[in-house]
Amino acid sequence: MLGARLFEDCHSLSSVTLPGSVKEVPQEAFYNCPITEVTLGEGIESIGEEAFSWKRNLKNITLPESVKTIGKSAFAESQALQWIAF
Repeated sequence: MLGARLFEDCHSLSSVTLPGSVKEVPQEAFYNCPITEVTLGEGIESIGEEAFSWKRNLKNITLPESVKTIGKSAFAESQALQWIAF
């Protein structure tokens, strides 16, 4: 299991691909990271609270069909978000 704020302050992180072997994107996983693109692998079942919130540069995210729950405010204030694919 991955912990909350897993990638906190990873300022050089711009693109993320998480494999399906990761079952949950933890709460505030990308806190204070300037990510622009995210791909989540088939098998991920849960996205934690505020996992991708306040990502002002996040433009694209691919969610697998295996996602069953999306936590409160998971994408809050992600104003640049243009595309969510399933």
